[in-house]
Amino acid sequence: GWTVLKLTDLSEASIRNAIESGAMYASNGPDFESIETSGDRIRVVARNARFVRFLDDTGAMVLDVQAPSAEFRPTSTERWVRIEASDGSGHTAWSEPLWVFPADRKVASADSAGAQG
Repeated sequence: GWTVLKLTDLSEASIRNAIESGAMYASNGPDFESIETSGDRIRVVARNARFVRFLDDTGAMVLDVQAPSAEFRPTSTERWVRIEASDGSGHTAWSEPLWVFPADRKVASADSAGAQG
């Protein structure tokens, strides 16, 4: 497996910033092509994936889609969600948590995809 970081450059400061801000994901197969947030929606596209799943802060699966892309709207119960993309053969990519702000159900910016390795 490996960890992918979203970097502005290959400097130590950029690497440290990506790790500290959660602008990364782990994988042993699929790649997140994009994870985008817009208001109350999260959209994800994962290359080489057959399934995309969203899990909440309790570990419960809140959306399971048999496709390489999906869109999710958090409800009033999630504090954060994370995304798993699987190829169906045991290979998975795991996002960092995406925090959901309760006052207006907006999702924090997702900086963890479209990363440079």
